[in-house]
Amino acid sequence: RPPECSSSQKREPPVSTDGMGMKMVHAVATAVLVLCCATMQVNAFLGGAYMPRACMPVAGKGALGLSARQSGPRMPMGMQMQEQGAGPLLGRRSVLAGLAVLPLAPVGRTLVGAAEEEAAAADADPEEVVVQGEMRLEEGTDAKFDKAGGKGTALVTLRVVGKGIIAEKKFSVEAADFPPAGKPSKGKEVGGGVPFIIKAKELREKTDKGRTVKKEGLWGDDDIFVRVDLLQGDSKKKIASGLGKAKYLFDTKTHQTSFVLLE
Repeated sequence: RPPECSSSQKREPPVSTDGMGMKMVHAVATAVLVLCCATMQVNAFLGGAYMPRACMPVAGKGALGLSARQSGPRMPMGMQMQEQGAGPLLGRRSVLAGLAVLPLAPVGRTLVGAAEEEAAAADADPEEVVVQGEMRLEEGTDAKFDKAGGKGTALVTLRVVGKGIIAEKKFSVEAADFPPAGKPSKGKEVGGGVPFIIKAKELREKTDKGRTVKKEGLWGDDDIFVRVDLLQGDSKKKIASGLGKAKYLFDTKTHQTSFVLLE
């Protein structure tokens, strides 16, 4: 049984909330809030007759002195204290008055900040590969590319349906980088094409629809659609384009390699 505390004991001065002690005060305030709420619920369940032993006053001969060796039916705590002359129980109004002086706003800000830090830590590693794929030229597109100089820019765009564009990346390509033109047979699309990779650090901060780009709840477990535009040189003039999809695989929790045929 926890020791009874005397009403004559002096209360310790409140801990300063300045400087490095602020976080400790916030943690203590949160614990007190949880304890008070639990006490109020038990008190309401027992009809207002419950009080933690640790908070029972002790005052000489008239103090409440319950022993584990006592026998017979137990009397409600409130009646025992009234018979023995103990002070009044801790009421709901006293609890609420005590809660009013707690630094609840700083605690709220601390909890929110901790939640944001935890979410950021749980998000994708900057080096994590979001999408990897390969591109090839369709028959006839190779001739157009050669005619345009054989050097260009590939613009890769990633999009999640209903959520918007999550990434756009450009890199230089040459006609000599591509394998012989034409669509490969089914099941052999990947292998031998011009590869491309987009990592988490290359994603946009927000989609074109204003949504924050993050792994959790946006691209982490959803299919990602891929569009590649083959541009002439470093201009915006388009030579060819193609679509692909990086399907999310639930068994491996990764995205399938996307294949894009430029035509």
